[in-house]
Amino acid sequence: MARRIGPGAKHRASSAAQRPIGRRRPIIARPKGFPTDASRRSVCDFPATVRIHALHCPPVKRRLAHAPRIPTVLDEIARQLEPRGAAVHLVGDALRDGLIEAPLPLRSEADGGAAPRRFTLVTDARPDALIEGFATAVPTARDGACFRLNTVAGAVDLHPLPEGRDLADHLAARDFTQFAMAVRLGPSGDRSLIDPHGGRGDLESGTLRAVGDPGVMLDRDPVRALRAIRLFACEGDALEPALREALDELPSELLGRASPHRLRRELDALLLSDRVLAALRLLRATDLERALAEGVEEGAAERVAAQPPRVHLRLAAWLLGARTGRALRRLRYSPHVANRVLAFVASHPIERCTAWQRPSNLRKLAQRLDADDRRALIALRRQELAREPDPEASEALEQLERALVALEQDAALPPRPKLAVDGRVLIDALALEPGPQLGALLDHLRRAVDEGRTSNDREALIALARTRLAGGAGAEPRPSGSVRD
Repeated sequence: MARRIGPGAKHRASSAAQRPIGRRRPIIARPKGFPTDASRRSVCDFPATVRIHALHCPPVKRRLAHAPRIPTVLDEIARQLEPRGAAVHLVGDALRDGLIEAPLPLRSEADGGAAPRRFTLVTDARPDALIEGFATAVPTARDGACFRLNTVAGAVDLHPLPEGRDLADHLAARDFTQFAMAVRLGPSGDRSLIDPHGGRGDLESGTLRAVGDPGVMLDRDPVRALRAIRLFACEGDALEPALREALDELPSELLGRASPHRLRRELDALLLSDRVLAALRLLRATDLERALAEGVEEGAAERVAAQPPRVHLRLAAWLLGARTGRALRRLRYSPHVANRVLAFVASHPIERCTAWQRPSNLRKLAQRLDADDRRALIALRRQELAREPDPEASEALEQLERALVALEQDAALPPRPKLAVDGRVLIDALALEPGPQLGALLDHLRRAVDEGRTSNDREALIALARTRLAGGAGAEPRPSGSVRD
């Protein structure tokens, strides 16, 4: 069978012809004592001889249910369309996750939690029938051919099949076999799985395999390359060899012309995954990294893996030394995220970013970076100084950390209550003259309140001030100054 030619076929053919023999990474056996949960620990926890195996993660093995878990609201939608002679099928992520019994599907913060919140329904009903049957349906496509319903189970996307195409054509056009399954809903649905491409077997064995030719699949939508790496990182699926080869041959220029919104969503989920180290190394090995950011350093993956699972922290650690501003504009990050990333990058190395020995500069640094970002930068510098010792930088980092801790403690103290009296009250009550002596008397009253020797009460403070001026017992020496008779 002849292979179909897609937009990137010529690029792949030329790159394959120029690739030297033996470029493909050999399969290396797992070293003795290599921990099975290595992806969940920092790369700094392992020696260099073990780190090279981070890219070769074993696929996850899943236990699948006989029938998928499906919310009843989806059957209600299908029941409303069935009198019009329309069949409704559940496809995509929600069906895949509904089949998994253990381990439960992983979902990062960027994906919106542990349970799928979006369901994809494919129907042969016409768009006008959907508008007539669901008054609250909102068109989501420019041609008005796709609709969204908000239900108690989550958002439901309704996709009418184009004329002349059936369910088999729709499943054949999907990206990976695990998502190319379907179940019919409604009274006529028997919950039997429609699986023409063997997706259930791939889901159970933890194999990510393309529907049809992987090269053609990626040419059709280059974002699927980043999606494949994200599924490898977030879900634990192993890439089929043919898919891995297609990722190597995909020109990064095609991915660079894709939708920034979709690229950003996939990248955020990848950065928050437990296997971010292996995912970023795979992204670099396939040369797709250049489509997202230029000039990423060689050890960026290790830096990212050591950061807390927060998007802006891991994104900043990845972009250190790269063209950060250009990458943020390319992926169209929000100003809030972009400003935090730029502040993180500009403050590295943190002990040299400003003359923090001056209190005003130290406060500016604390205002530019929140406490979590400061701690992440200090931890990052410690790791760098552990690899490349610099006694002077280490001492400066320790001093800066102590200064920041003292600043945080001062800021955490509750504000002192305002004195119940001020200078004008004392002048009127005690016939005092304005001047330094009045300030000294107010300082004495403030210390007395702070030490608990008197209550912060107007009359009590005036009485204490009168006792001090008279040189009474327990009073401090009387300040020199004139007192009006």
